[in-house]
Amino acid sequence: MERKKYIIVLEYGTENIGDSISNIVEMLNSIGKTLQLSAHAFMMLSVDSAVVIRDAIKNSPYDIESIFVAEVNSPAAWRSLVADNNDVKTFLRNEL
Repeated sequence: MERKKYIIVLEYGTENIGDSISNIVEMLNSIGKTLQLSAHAFMMLSVDSAVVIRDAIKNSPYDIESIFVAEVNSPAAWRSLVADNNDVKTFLRNEL
């Protein structure tokens, strides 16, 4: 089954998410290969649907108030991300 590309945006329930962010990234990686783009945005390669991804995040033990999951099907542009530009390009080309 082919992996799809997703953009995930999370809003945390508490401002002090600090130590939990590595656990959140680990949880996301259990769903699909994940690249953190910013404090609240991630890119994911997964065979699962957007609804399955959303539900997995919703049912996680972390204080996440809002979840947005969108499949990426078009060209992208970015600036000043936490992730390395080459890593983003690799994700967009689905070369992992």
